[in-house]
Amino acid sequence: MIDFSMPLQGMTMAQDQLHRVAQRVTQDPAEGADPNTAVDTIQAANQYATNLETLKMGNEMTQATLNLLA
Repeated sequence: MIDFSMPLQGMTMAQDQLHRVAQRVTQDPAEGADPNTAVDTIQAANQYATNLETLKMGNEMTQATLNLLA
């Protein structure tokens, strides 16, 4: 059986990182012009997308295994 907890945890961490960035920008709008803010946002998006693809791959592997057993 595929363990889906790791990609789900990674997606949650990416959401948390994006939330922290949003809070910084909300507290100080000038923060939105900081290149580090853009980097943090891109990193969070990439982390989320990577974990989503891992989750999809795990789902496909599970489906393939079930099809073999059927």
